[in-house]
Amino acid sequence: AFGRALAVAATHGFREVLDVGCGSGAFLDRAAKAGLRTAGLDLNPEGVAQCRARGHDVRQQTAADFFAVAPERRFDLVTSFEVMEHVPGPADFFASAAALVRPGGALVVSVPNDEGLPGWARLIPHQWPPHHLTLWRRSNLADLARRNRLEVVAIETDPLPWG
Repeated sequence: AFGRALAVAATHGFREVLDVGCGSGAFLDRAAKAGLRTAGLDLNPEGVAQCRARGHDVRQQTAADFFAVAPERRFDLVTSFEVMEHVPGPADFFASAAALVRPGGALVVSVPNDEGLPGWARLIPHQWPPHHLTLWRRSNLADLARRNRLEVVAIETDPLPWG
């Protein structure tokens, strides 16, 4: 997913990215190496501190809180990797992230695909609350995009490594 997001940025000439739920900054590090200005949001103070120590502009707040204090601020690319399945209000989370995309920009989101391997693994506790609160299918993401007036360009899945 990181590579796909960076390919979107390169294809469209994007210059800056906001990663919502950036954790300790693995994607932000790759984005910076690709020449993007990086910003992030995360609620974990340790992750925020790690990101800041490596030069990323990261704030300890939600996308909704960031939008409330900087309603005019928009980004070329907004990303969120493997976060929405963990939040109690994923539709609101998605809407908040979408609100931070500038016109002509892109939102890239990754979630476990319930139509793939996670859907076959219902007995694995990793799939149960409180770890994963929601299950995701391509149609769910397309519906969220439409509700937030976003054009769906692609919904892709990763193949299993063994074929």
